[in-house]
Amino acid sequence: MGAERVASRELLLSSALILLMLISVLTPMLSISPSGEISLEENEVIAPSTSFSNGSGEQFAGQTMIINATDWVVDSTRGMDVWQTTALNTSLTFDEIELSRDDRGRARGCLHQDTGGVWIATLEFGGDTTLTQIDAGGVELGKKCSIIVDERELIHIAYTNESGFLRVAYQRASGLWNMRTIQNESQVSKITLLLDSDGAENVLWLDSNNGLHLSSYGTWWTHQDLLAGTRVGTQYDAYIDADDALNIFYKNLDTTQMIHGILDTDGNWTLKSLTAGQGLGPAMSFAEDPSTGNIQYVYGSSNSSELTIVRDLTGQENGRLSPSIDTLTTGAVSDEYATQAINDLDFDCDGTDDLIVSRPAANSETGAVDIFWGSGMGLSPNPDYNLSGTAGGDRFGSSIANAGDVNGDGCSDLLIGAIGATNSLGFATGASYLFYGGNRTY
Repeated sequence: MGAERVASRELLLSSALILLMLISVLTPMLSISPSGEISLEENEVIAPSTSFSNGSGEQFAGQTMIINATDWVVDSTRGMDVWQTTALNTSLTFDEIELSRDDRGRARGCLHQDTGGVWIATLEFGGDTTLTQIDAGGVELGKKCSIIVDERELIHIAYTNESGFLRVAYQRASGLWNMRTIQNESQVSKITLLLDSDGAENVLWLDSNNGLHLSSYGTWWTHQDLLAGTRVGTQYDAYIDADDALNIFYKNLDTTQMIHGILDTDGNWTLKSLTAGQGLGPAMSFAEDPSTGNIQYVYGSSNSSELTIVRDLTGQENGRLSPSIDTLTTGAVSDEYATQAINDLDFDCDGTDDLIVSRPAANSETGAVDIFWGSGMGLSPNPDYNLSGTAGGDRFGSSIANAGDVNGDGCSDLLIGAIGATNSLGFATGASYLFYGGNRTY
């Protein structure tokens, strides 16, 4: 009987526990009504916006704009107009420097001391600088150097040792440096240190004969010759893209071609020649436009007087010719209308350039030149003024040019040629006419 009571109590306790578990599971599904219901009303706030037009933004300088219900004053100073100069507090002299920056934009530099030695300089956001010697030695030590910062903000450098061979050093988390010479067969004339997506070091370098080499670190250091038989200019640029392909922009010293080469992870090369010529080079820089993915290139000329920028504008509207055509004026084919047209002069001296259009076959080849005065409202569909030749066959307007300011009054002058004009003896010698700018009547 006692055993039955115990069994009954255990059964009752088990049933109670099961009931409590069911209540705890079902409780979130029960609707609980508060004693006082609170209704939330929608309060829609529309923030005024500003429509921006194409341009560089100078037209907004000094204006107050309301964006997201906040007043903003547009600074009239361009970002590139503000330069901050920070000097290293040192009496040492450095004759070579290579710069890099970390992911936060802080500057890091690899410096070569004129008496020999490798130094690292850092610049913090507040303007504080540090200068640390990494390796000491003879004059040639560190003559060539490349620096890069990894995702942990630790510094890696590749540089030449005292014999001109390739040495690498990297900063450990403790702040100490590991150094080793990884190549002692060829002297190095140019170094570029790159990190792949795994953070592994890849050193692109040129030997004294302008041969290109790649030293890469995996389990150990491996070395390979690139573009065998090609002499690469000592000024080149390189980067590793998101697919871990090596991209290099260089000048082939033998063919004079400016080339973008891509070495994929399977060891296959793709070479694209931009242009060629004896006066071209060196290859200075190239990069991918983050907004379009298109590559932009910069190279110089052999006499260092020109700089060429090559841009791929595929898919872009800004920075290229508008796809829509604006017809300013039209004329007769029989007049040889617009044989020449210029708009690079302010002929009436009102501060706005004017449009000059020639009609050398007009009026039995007497010739004429139409002038459209420029204004803030644009050009009139019809010429505002007309200049004409004196006789049939003159072909007045066969050539037109901005003569500059010939009489020194501050206004552009117009030079017009008449290839068929005759002299006093009736010979077709041609003539040129100079019209001084500054007024609208002649």
